[in-house]
Amino acid sequence: KVSTMILQYYVTESTTGNRTNIEIEAATKEDLDTLPGIGPATAQKIIDYRQEHGNFSSIEDIKNVKGIGEAKFSKMQDKICT
Repeated sequence: KVSTMILQYYVTESTTGNRTNIEIEAATKEDLDTLPGIGPATAQKIIDYRQEHGNFSSIEDIKNVKGIGEAKFSKMQDKICT
């Protein structure tokens, strides 16, 4: 039960109006894979980057992940939060 509670704490989504944003600091690979332009490999790169460098200070920091440039960022920017 404790591990389930911890997982629920870290896998959070922020709701703004009628849209739900993925919290990139805590999202699972499966959560990240739902973002436009992000597949399983890039989702894993995001997680690896987060583990190596710590939490993202802003959503723009996700562009520091190899494979995420301005084009991918523009597709997902209104669907993510920190």
